Amino acid sequence: MTRISTLLALLLVAGLAACGGDSPDSVKKDTVATMNELTDVLKEIKAKGDVAKHEDEITDLIQQLQDLRKRGEELEKEMSADDKIKMAAEMGKEIGEAFQVYRKEIMRIGTNPELRSEFESVSKKLEAMAK
Repeated sequence: MTRISTLLALLLVAGLAACGGDSPDSVKKDTVATMNELTDVLKEIKAKGDVAKHEDEITDLIQQLQDLRKRGEELEKEMSADDKIKMAAEMGKEIGEAFQVYRKEIMRIGTNPELRSEFESVSKKLEAMAK
């Protein structure tokens, strides 16, 4: 569980430091929407077998977050240091709030031994995607 939380935190931090897409606002909105969608999927994981049902959705949403990070990294190259700081401050609150709700669900899954053991396969797959 810690590995998946760390992975997602790194993706979000990279997203905060980047802007991408049409504007920082579009990246923020896309990131928050994707985080909320991921959290909604995690909320559906309540019993043995639920992880397997949602594995593809989880993987796809994590991939979307990675794509958002890449979009931001491309545009970030053209931004001044002041613009990067301003954008990170603007994005931080909403993305941080979405991450906290996501983290709560990850912790819920992580404290349930049955769900945690099932989620480990997803976690390993996500770690491989991040490399």
